[in-house]
Amino acid sequence: ANVFTAVVRAVALAVAAAPSVVVRPSSREAVLAPLLLRALVEQGSDVRFELSENLAPAPGDHVHVYGRSETIATIEARCSPGVTVRGHGPGFGVVYVSGDALDERTTGDLGSVAERVSWDIVAFDQRGCLSPRVAFVEGPPAAAERFASSLADALERREKEVPRGALTDTERRERALYRQTVQAIGPCHDGTTSVVGVDLDPRAMLIPPTGRHVHVVRIADPGDMTRLLAPHRTAITCIGVSEPSSCVRSIAALAPGARILPLGDMQRPPLDGPVDQRGML
Repeated sequence: ANVFTAVVRAVALAVAAAPSVVVRPSSREAVLAPLLLRALVEQGSDVRFELSENLAPAPGDHVHVYGRSETIATIEARCSPGVTVRGHGPGFGVVYVSGDALDERTTGDLGSVAERVSWDIVAFDQRGCLSPRVAFVEGPPAAAERFASSLADALERREKEVPRGALTDTERRERALYRQTVQAIGPCHDGTTSVVGVDLDPRAMLIPPTGRHVHVVRIADPGDMTRLLAPHRTAITCIGVSEPSSCVRSIAALAPGARILPLGDMQRPPLDGPVDQRGML
């Protein structure tokens, strides 16, 4: 429901794999699935799927659940033995900005990188599982500070073009807590609707809340990124990279199943399978 277009991918994969498909739309987003079905009917497509409020899978059936961990566990507990349940649960994306991308001799790249990251952040107000919430910047502390400042400026421009939606009470509390925490750690760019925190000497990774909040972490080399991400490896669904490099393979090995995509394309993965591929490997 956080990513209203996700039903298109989910239905497309289902009908490509099975002759009979039953879809139970999210109670928080029950609009797009009926519209998709109506469009297929009006176009005379042979592709069909059934909408239902109740699922009754039989042994041998496969159930794909897109939602919170609690939702996946509840549905799995209700299914009979012999039913295969594949859960596509919560996760988040991270960004890796190489030292070359922010070389002081090519300051024009700095703005370009920040612009691309900002578009990945504003999509779905960072509530999607591919949404980047942590940006690792390789290089000296000054590089991370320059990038964070440029990203904060880019997010201010995005707010004028794509205003952020309303936050829930929980999200507002988490925003306040994150802002207070990062102000005690280092620089903090508090925008109209965004917060960009900076950690120049990270000992552990702080995951900011959704709603256009980004934690910029300075690293000396990719090894630091590997160390900081290790406790969260099962939650990482996507890694955005500023440019292809030899270290991308080692970063990808840290989070099996995570997609490696160029910055600016983190929210537009190929239609080649579930967005969250962690449980498919």
